[in-house]
Amino acid sequence: MKRAGSLVVLLLLLLSGGGALAQGAPPPQAKGEFKNAAGESIGNVTLTQMPDGSVMFSASVKGLPPGDHGIHIHAVGNCAPPFDAAGPHYNPAAKQHGLENPAGAHAGDLPNLNIKPEGAGTLDAKTTFVTVTPGPTTIFDADGSAVVIHAMADDQKTDPSGNSDGRIACAVLQPVAAPQPAAQLPAQSSAGAEFKTSVGETVGNATLTQNADGSVHVLVQVRGLPAGQHGIHFHQFGACAPTFGAAGEHYNPMGAMHGLENPSGPHAGDLPNLTVNADGTGALDTTTRLVTLALGPMTVFDADGTALIIHALVDDQKTNPSGNSDGRIACAVIQPGTQPVAQPAQPAAQPATQPAELPNTGGPDTPWLALLAIGLLLIGGGAFVVRSRAVREK
Repeated sequence: MKRAGSLVVLLLLLLSGGGALAQGAPPPQAKGEFKNAAGESIGNVTLTQMPDGSVMFSASVKGLPPGDHGIHIHAVGNCAPPFDAAGPHYNPAAKQHGLENPAGAHAGDLPNLNIKPEGAGTLDAKTTFVTVTPGPTTIFDADGSAVVIHAMADDQKTDPSGNSDGRIACAVLQPVAAPQPAAQLPAQSSAGAEFKTSVGETVGNATLTQNADGSVHVLVQVRGLPAGQHGIHFHQFGACAPTFGAAGEHYNPMGAMHGLENPSGPHAGDLPNLTVNADGTGALDTTTRLVTLALGPMTVFDADGTALIIHALVDDQKTNPSGNSDGRIACAVIQPGTQPVAQPAQPAAQPATQPAELPNTGGPDTPWLALLAIGLLLIGGGAFVVRSRAVREK
């Protein structure tokens, strides 16, 4: 059975919108933390209810054997090892198992999760078999739901579980509460964040400055990243561990669609793309009016904080939910006040062009101080001559 605290949060979710998605309201979400049989935290999962009735499923894990693994929504929200307590696949319509089974699929069936050789993997998928909101296929029925990762690949045909073998990780799904009031912090004039890769390597930093007109200046500097354009966004939780999935989805307190060029958007967390040069260094210097460092409904300092995520590919600025910007390659938790983070190392030889910087049109050897002094002397001398002439003419 679900914990009493989870029922309270779910009740708040129901009172705030029920099964319909209110215009301008944040999309209902569920999240869970994957743990292995030893109780170690190895990843996260987020389910987001979309306006069209579908659910976006996003999982990120580490420390698992390479290869394809079955992953399913299970019928009971209980992950007591060895994870049998999660019950069978979630299957309220009594179907057979498998996305390729003509008599299927279970409501809990999903594509396989691929784990790369280094032991990390992500799955972003869309399902119409379940809902986060109330209904006959809600994941928040009386005994809740869990997401289970299996030892082997799911063949997507064989009942009851696609020959996906034992259970190696489990996450209980919990409702995500509506945006919380700002944390007990005074209004901030600046913020900082340090970008790290999934192996903990520092690859840059971000500085945020609150402007007097209400906008926020965002300066991002990175190094050691793949050349090209990369999507970069504010994400809804101030967490980057155990995987970057802990940051949740894009920061979107107004329930908009994704993309700076989307007529139904953008998310509050949307930003222009970050350009990385051939030497691995890059910068983004931009201003946004979609978030604030001050107190208010759009603050990055709400109760659960905010993170910045850099993605593997360019953001097309139109496609919901993330502009086809692919996986997450760097993450930074936003902290109040400018942080003493390391500056990106400069390459030994500067590239011929610096698209991330303004050109120096004066050249490196222009004697600016001397020219300024001469200019002031000329102006002062001219004023003296004019005054002396006026005195003589009186």
